[in-house]
Amino acid sequence: MRVAALFLMACACAAQVEFKPKLAKGQSFEVFVTRVMETGQTEMPFDAPSGRVVVSVEEAGPEGFVLSWKPDVAPLDPTILGNESVAKAAADLAGLHFEPMLSTDGKLLRLRNEAAVLEQFQKFVKTMLAVNGEQFPDPEMRKKMNEMMANTLTPEMLLALSAMDLDTFFFAGGKTFDAEKTQRATVQVANPLGGKEKVGAERAWTLLPGEAGATARTVAWTQRLDPKAMRVLMKQMMPMTDLPEEALEKLPSMDVEEEGEVTVDLLTGLPISVRHKRTQKMGTQTLLQLTTSMRVVPGK
Repeated sequence: MRVAALFLMACACAAQVEFKPKLAKGQSFEVFVTRVMETGQTEMPFDAPSGRVVVSVEEAGPEGFVLSWKPDVAPLDPTILGNESVAKAAADLAGLHFEPMLSTDGKLLRLRNEAAVLEQFQKFVKTMLAVNGEQFPDPEMRKKMNEMMANTLTPEMLLALSAMDLDTFFFAGGKTFDAEKTQRATVQVANPLGGKEKVGAERAWTLLPGEAGATARTVAWTQRLDPKAMRVLMKQMMPMTDLPEEALEKLPSMDVEEEGEVTVDLLTGLPISVRHKRTQKMGTQTLLQLTTSMRVVPGK
């Protein structure tokens, strides 16, 4: 016991930390997800995308792990949940689950069942467009609205947004953290405006100081989407609206910033709590602020 205690104290105070998950086939745990969205000056908690996720280890071996990530509610982005056609098509997402593949050091590699998930999202989009068309009796308006939705709510975009919880949860995997410096990298993330194209983002992360005897460490991170790329994407979407092209030049730039914290158990190498906040601004006006919190409950 004394040796274990000394080991934990050493880990908690170490200047450099690497989290490696200790997983075994058949192991399971639960993740409780809560989301709160604020638009303008109104705070609106969205119950639909919040819920419980059951996580189980399907495979564990020398090459890594395959997990089953089953949310009891489809993790759609709250910004599209108010659309009536989206709500009616949600039945197509019943049973949606993800099979993330991790390296031995916990890095999220890809989804083993990505093709099946994309097929399910394709069915969802097809139903959504059919329902949406019923709301516009004018053929030209119906065609225009369906084209706009088809170009923004693509299966690829829905997959990227839905898998954002996985990216956030396994953020610490596959990295070595140095408490003495902030590390940086350029990454590709889901386009918040929709479509298939991803957007470049500058990400920075820091290992926060740990107290002697602590059994967990926290990593804080921030990222900002490339504002120039966001402006290009906005311009590409202009033909789908009635706004003249010159109107774009008068629009303020869109800024998307994110921040979060992941607290990882030093014994298991797994997160025990996660927080992620995304803020979208147009000039000085805040359009959206979405906060996602995750709390892990150990299983068997």
